[in-house]
Amino acid sequence: MNKYLLCFLLLYLCFCKSARVKTTQDAGKEDLTQINSIFPAQPKPETITLLAESSPDDNVYAYYEDEFQDSRNIRFERDSTNKKYLPVTIKSKYGLWLRFTKGMAQYPVYVEPGDTLFIKSSATGQVNYTFSGKKPGDFNFYTLLDQQVFGLGYSDIMGIEIDHFKFNQRTKMLNYLYKERIQFVNQVKDSLALTPGFRNYITNHITSEYLLALLTPYYYDTEFKLQLPHTYLDTLSSFQNSDFLKQDSLVYSSEHYRYSLIHYNRFLSRHALKTSQETEVLYQSALTNFSGQVRNIILFELLKKQIEQDVNMESYLKRFQKNCTYQPYIRYIDSIASRPTKLISNKQLLTNALVTDNDEATTWEEILKKNKGKVIYVDLWATWCGPCLAEMPASVALHDKLKGKPVSFVNITVDIPQDKDKWKKALVKYSLNKAGYQNFMIDGRSPLAVFMHGMPNGAAVPQYLLIDKAGKVAVIAAKRPSDPLLLKEMLSMLNK
Repeated sequence: MNKYLLCFLLLYLCFCKSARVKTTQDAGKEDLTQINSIFPAQPKPETITLLAESSPDDNVYAYYEDEFQDSRNIRFERDSTNKKYLPVTIKSKYGLWLRFTKGMAQYPVYVEPGDTLFIKSSATGQVNYTFSGKKPGDFNFYTLLDQQVFGLGYSDIMGIEIDHFKFNQRTKMLNYLYKERIQFVNQVKDSLALTPGFRNYITNHITSEYLLALLTPYYYDTEFKLQLPHTYLDTLSSFQNSDFLKQDSLVYSSEHYRYSLIHYNRFLSRHALKTSQETEVLYQSALTNFSGQVRNIILFELLKKQIEQDVNMESYLKRFQKNCTYQPYIRYIDSIASRPTKLISNKQLLTNALVTDNDEATTWEEILKKNKGKVIYVDLWATWCGPCLAEMPASVALHDKLKGKPVSFVNITVDIPQDKDKWKKALVKYSLNKAGYQNFMIDGRSPLAVFMHGMPNGAAVPQYLLIDKAGKVAVIAAKRPSDPLLLKEMLSMLNK
């Protein structure tokens, strides 16, 4: 009897073991389901927090470029009581490349959603900004790279020279910089505890900067008079089928990557550049050679740029709505396509108040009516804007060339009312008070000013636009006075 009982027990144990093995195959899934039901997955962070510190007589300035290729100023405001900076929160689903400035010096830092960046500013010393937080190595990497004389942007900004000798020298230098920068990342990745996400970002940034410098002949206006070497063209061509041009996720967070894509499409379309077929060939090239979000950004930037220069883009707008798969880009393009019409028909914009240099009140509608039948060149500027002031001599020269023709130069400053005397002195200093100029002051945060410069939290100047003799906006983002092509455009408009 004991013998049978022992056999039964052995069989029972074997059955239990088999059942246990069978049930544990799904145990992980069942446990995970139970855990998820109790502790649901937390949403990904969508904000970046900036905490700044500086002496009362020092200021913190920073800006970044969003996924729509628009520059955004970051406003650091002080508490009215203790004068300390208030926290700044930036809403973003993607990483951002911020640039902190002090005079001409720039201090870039890459931040991701969920990051809290502590900024310490100093008006003196060799380093004006230091950054801290949970990822100090990531945050201070660009400063360290610059200190090693491998800083991104400074050595590459000239791109390729048109002189044959300089061309060869520049390409050699760019190749050297690319290798040294990549090597430097590998050397310090452990000592600085660089995160994997940042290592991927900085590696692609270095590659994008290298490619952009090589692509200079295809986005600079300068005509190249030399025959480009086959080795150089082969280097550029080698990128076409590489994985580098297929990184959809990088489109959202890296402005350098976006520009490298946009200009690489120009390289692929080089046979049609500066011809009547340029826009069509660029559009078709984007459709043929790229896909996903990479294709979307190339098409988006092409339409954005062309609409600003030519308001008659209806056929391309319809094609873009069909070909683009990213709805925010479609909505953005639709909004800027309607800007020329809104600028001369929207009641809120037309009734926007301005003040003349004689302290008389007026409106945008009155300015348009007064100048109907003339070509109007509008200059949105400010006395604190260096690039604005740098254009004033060219503006006066352009004005003199068009003297006696039905052209009005309408200058609108976004200076604050407290700076009215400063504005009036600038009008005299830069000869903007002569006949043919009409000068106005506007609140930089008013509907009209925001509509013109597109920045609700601070003015982005200079901005220029052209209105034809019929009172319609011809160019929503006109060329600067120093651009020699502007005179040709204005003469063409006068002859219509």
